[in-house]
Amino acid sequence: MGIFFIIFVIVVVVKLVQAGQTFANNSALPEQTVAARVVGKRTHTEGGAGDSAVQTAYFATFEVGSGERIEVKIPPREYGQFAEGDQGQLTHQGTWYRGFERRRVIPTDGSWEAPGGPSLRPPNTT
Repeated sequence: MGIFFIIFVIVVVVKLVQAGQTFANNSALPEQTVAARVVGKRTHTEGGAGDSAVQTAYFATFEVGSGERIEVKIPPREYGQFAEGDQGQLTHQGTWYRGFERRRVIPTDGSWEAPGGPSLRPPNTT
């Protein structure tokens, strides 16, 4: 029983140290706004066993102009607001997400194309 307690304490201390390092690293970086494209989205779910509540974290991966990819945790209310292929301005501070403003793209040839999807034409209104 004592060995499990010691292992638990070690795991908690390691997680706290990692969180402190992430906080220090992100705090030292300036907030940046860069042109970016959404290249991936994912969720991570924990809990739900027994009486524990399920917790879901939401993440998006952005590719910036230099080709670097940045994965950030995003608020649940914003997760469904953009899709893979969306382009715009990403504001972040290290791995801390500050916002993403999509750039609206209006086709000039009359076609409507979803990112990575088939070409669609708007319905005839005549």
